[in-house]
This record gives sequence, structure tokens and C-alpha cells, in this order.
Amino acid sequence: MSASLCNPAQTNNLFHTFDDVHQDVQLNEEIAFNISKIISSHGLSNALGGLLLHKHFDLNEGEALVLSRMKDVDDERNILMKMEPRQIATCSEELIPYQFAFKNDNWVPIAFVGKSDVGNPALFDPEFVTRSDECLRHISAVLKTEGIENRFGVIFRVYRDLQQKGGDEWSLCEMTNAAARQMFWVKYPKADPDFLNLLRTSWGEEDGKYDCCTDGCRPNGDSHAGVHWYMP
Repeated sequence: MSASLCNPAQTNNLFHTFDDVHQDVQLNEEIAFNISKIISSHGLSNALGGLLLHKHFDLNEGEALVLSRMKDVDDERNILMKMEPRQIATCSEELIPYQFAFKNDNWVPIAFVGKSDVGNPALFDPEFVTRSDECLRHISAVLKTEGIENRFGVIFRVYRDLQQKGGDEWSLCEMTNAAARQMFWVKYPKADPDFLNLLRTSWGEEDGKYDCCTDGCRPNGDSHAGVHWYMP
């Protein structure tokens, strides 16, 4: 896997707008199902998932998207994580890539997470790198054959612990403050009637149960939901 960072010009152009990614939900589901089956065939469904490429905001030169856990997750907003652009050269914490797009015949990272914020020990298994390389070669061949490199990528399941904790009660939902260039993951009750209307952005399979690592993005018909929370 390539370790080079996708530069902002490529990244901003790579992601689909909301209208692009939402135009064919059935196709998204079919592709995601096939990618999940490939991941499962390599025995990596506890560590990898399929990712629908999409954009919340543009990046500037030298910036990268960085995910971090919230210190207090018990407030009324149910914010569990945030993602925001940071100058990659000035980040003091150890970062690891966790979202990838296949571009110019390489898997390139498009988002990072602090190593201490990873909630999935499977990603630190010494065998993971070797096994994931073969799996990613398999997935990239499908993406190239189908001509969907700019539509789907892969995600390391760095917040698998939260997805397991939510179980059948809640899932993770992306909410964006576009003006502040911040995106938050919040708890979204699966019992909410609007749950099925979420634009799903990641998929996976575990213990024979497909779709267990699904996250959603809440659209407002224009871009992403214009949520204006203050920072905790």
C-alpha cells in the first residue's frame, strides 16, 4: 500500500459531491456488498470495510483530515468523534491513515486518526499488513475493472468498538459544520423513522452479519446537514 498522502488538489477532486454519491443508492449497496464479501473472503471483516467516497469540505495545501475521539461523550449531543483539517507537518501526535482511495494504481490515504484513538486491536495484529495487502489488491482489481475507483475506497475499522457498543440501538451518523470545517460522528437511534433515509457511507460484515459497521451521513437535500454545534 502506498504511504504517500493524496494532495489536496487530488483529494478535493476525488470526492463526489452529495448529489453524485446519492444518485444511485442501489448501485452503492451492490458495490458495497461485493467489497464486503471480498474482505470477508480474506478473513479481515473485523478490520476493513467498504467506503463510499464523499466530501464534507475542501482541504488546503499541507492539510489532512484527522479523526479524534471526544473526551466527554455523555453530553446531550451524543458526539463521539470529530474530524477536521490539520496541518499534517505540525501534528504532534502519532497519526495512522485509516481511509483510502485507489488512485494512479496506488492506495493513498485520505484521512488519518491518532494512534491512541484507535478502538480496534485487530489493526495492530502483525499479520494484518500482509493479509490486508492481498485483500486490497483484490479490491483494487474490481474497482479498476468496474471503473469505480472514484466512487469507492476502503476504511480501516478504527472505531469498531463504538459500532459494537451501538449494536441494534444506535449507529454512527456524520454531521457537518461546513462553516467551521468540522465533522462530527454522533449516535443516531436505529429506531428513528429517518434512520433508513441516511446516506450510508461505510459497510462491512462480521460473524456472518452483513452491514454491521454501517455509518450514515445525514443529508439536507443540498450538501450535508448544516449542524452548528459548539466545540465541546
